[in-house]
Amino acid sequence: MTKFSTLLGVVAMLLPLKGLNSYTEYADISSYRICYAPEGIGCLNDPAVIPATPDADGNAVSETQTGLAQKGKQKQRNTAFASRKAKKAAKYRQLKNGALPAADFIAANIETSGNEEEQSYRATSSRKMVKSAGASLDDALRYSMKMVPAADAYEPYAGYKPDIASGSYRNVVTDIKKHRRFLEQKLDNSRSEQEREAVLKDAADLFNEAFLNHIMPFWYGTPWDFYGHTENPGSGTIACGYLVSTTLNHLGINVNRYTLAQQWPVDIVRSLSAEEYYHYSSKNTAIDAIRKMGYGLYIVGLDNHVGFAKYDQWGVHFIHSNWAGSRTVVSEDPQYSTAFSTTRNYYIGKLSGSEHFITKWLRATNFKVSKS
Repeated sequence: MTKFSTLLGVVAMLLPLKGLNSYTEYADISSYRICYAPEGIGCLNDPAVIPATPDADGNAVSETQTGLAQKGKQKQRNTAFASRKAKKAAKYRQLKNGALPAADFIAANIETSGNEEEQSYRATSSRKMVKSAGASLDDALRYSMKMVPAADAYEPYAGYKPDIASGSYRNVVTDIKKHRRFLEQKLDNSRSEQEREAVLKDAADLFNEAFLNHIMPFWYGTPWDFYGHTENPGSGTIACGYLVSTTLNHLGINVNRYTLAQQWPVDIVRSLSAEEYYHYSSKNTAIDAIRKMGYGLYIVGLDNHVGFAKYDQWGVHFIHSNWAGSRTVVSEDPQYSTAFSTTRNYYIGKLSGSEHFITKWLRATNFKVSKS
């Protein structure tokens, strides 16, 4: 606080504030006696000691146990108030003697207290302070002086675990996009690196959950065909490249599903993983590499085939539109998959485990298709 703002604060506190409601708090600086009173009437009397109750003949009788208990509580409050009053009076004497800076005196007297009773006896350096409706005295002072900004109503990000809608495939797709847009707003409003990381983690979890448990179950069993490009799971046929591009497009990935599906497998991997992919030359090495990279969803390109690999508590599975065996969309153990075994090259890129990929998904940023 600068010298100017400090001086302004002292001047503001010495000036009476205009009434904000009909109740005014009066402060007697010399004794620090404070009370609340209706406007124009002055201070009300201090709480009186409970009087003896007269009997039918007008004779006084002894106080009841309830009266004694109330009297004891009142005595404790008076003692506590006297202690606070003595401390505040000492600070005021220091201020008058020049031993205490005015700024420190102001700070001490506008300090917020969680004790409701303390608020009834809070002293100020103003002869007359109007208490705003519903606000504590120190808040009214700060607001009137315009020295403290308004409270920030922002609530930190606390995680997001949505229930994705059930029902038709279109309802599921629509609901997933709604949750994606919600997390996109959370990412844009992040105020710290920790919060940003939390949003991206939840987004990766949402992507995995949506793809594995809500999108792909509709597609399992859809027939394979080299020229298949249906958009409706369970109806028509689907080629391996179109299964990749269509399911990702329905999840909200901004990419032309036709252009992506028609590229070589390695180019499909490069397009989605932004050149951050790994090349292996044997099946076992590729499977071990996925395990080492951790749980999540991966894009896998072979010599002439493409699909997904998921790694979770159930192990590694290859999800693809299978040209061999069942000739349908399947999820199978890569160790025993004909399509996964009859190739010399394995190109593997992270999807849910890639911050770059998840961020582009949340923001619906276009994925540029790589072409050899």
